[in-house]
Amino acid sequence: MRRAPRYAALLLLLTISCQPTAKRAEKEAADGNFPEAAKLFWQAALDAPCPERGRYLLRRAQIQGQAGYDDLSGATIDQAIRSCPELPDGYWLRAQRSRDRGDREQAMNDARFARSQFPEARTMYSELAMELETERSIREHAQKLITELQAVLDPTKARRKLAGRESATLTRQVPLPLTLRYQVSQRAIEPTRFDLEWQELISYRGDAAGSTYSLVRHLDLPPMDKELPLYHRLQLANQRLPMVFEVDADGEVSKARWLTKGPQRGMRPEMMRPEIDAMLKRRRVFDPGEDGSRAPGDKWGGDDVRVVDGKPVQLRYQSRAEAWVEVSGVRTLQIHTVLSGKGFSAQEKHWLHPQTAVTVRWSRTASYTVATRAGAEPWQEQITAALVSVTGTD
Repeated sequence: MRRAPRYAALLLLLTISCQPTAKRAEKEAADGNFPEAAKLFWQAALDAPCPERGRYLLRRAQIQGQAGYDDLSGATIDQAIRSCPELPDGYWLRAQRSRDRGDREQAMNDARFARSQFPEARTMYSELAMELETERSIREHAQKLITELQAVLDPTKARRKLAGRESATLTRQVPLPLTLRYQVSQRAIEPTRFDLEWQELISYRGDAAGSTYSLVRHLDLPPMDKELPLYHRLQLANQRLPMVFEVDADGEVSKARWLTKGPQRGMRPEMMRPEIDAMLKRRRVFDPGEDGSRAPGDKWGGDDVRVVDGKPVQLRYQSRAEAWVEVSGVRTLQIHTVLSGKGFSAQEKHWLHPQTAVTVRWSRTASYTVATRAGAEPWQEQITAALVSVTGTD
């Protein structure tokens, strides 16, 4: 049997008259015969005027909840309110039910009707009104930041160094919801030379006032020449399909999956999970600093993970904030990073918009080894990526 809703016990405060049918219904309820009790309270309601009719219906809703029929219980509460709209008990009961189900707008509306009779309803109304107003402000602020970034982003503008060595407070998480599109260029030097371009889309989906969100990532790749190294084709091919990384309240990836059905061979979301998790951790813990600020000249380091040939490689990194630079019309903090680990070394530069944690441009020169049947194959590549569009919707 399903557990009765939490609000059911509060119905004991309802005043039930001495009508014989209602007394029989109470006896059946005391004996645990919930179906018969619910039936008798319905009969009692049919024969009673308001406000007793509404109270009998609400008592019936309680019995239905105790019997595990939560949906029926909710329908009976609605019926009680329609039958006796002047009775505040029904609004108060529905307010509690709505809050328990996460419908705070409905809960606040009903608590407004009931607050003159129930002190608890006044408290609920005030708390919900404050919560909703705070969350509305958070959402408006998030969208304001996105709009401001949209307004200044101009991929045609040349890069220029800016004067000043002042610090800035770096946000640890991008505003939500947000979709970023990057133009990516890759030049491979070893084991063979080639150039490749694609677009990378990253969507941060969720509520700006919430504690969880999802990161959706996929690559808009052109057809790849079969002459390209097999390792590279296998690494990129599946990333054409959107991968979803669900982020919990602690900022860690709790689940990695395909947005829709995807292949179970080649690169899969679970294989990319360590790299995405490390990226989020690094942005949350290390890049902003203990007090959330960085300035040109600051140095810091930490752990990172990169996926090579489908396997996570543990790395250490050392970063230095170098200067304020205008990139694509956006004022950014230029950060230079050196990464090293077993069989992997790289140098990266990120141009970070501090108010949104959005990387406007990044570049990487990396050397690593890939295991093949013939042995360890050296790989060298240069990659640059530039933000070309930003939107505030999923």
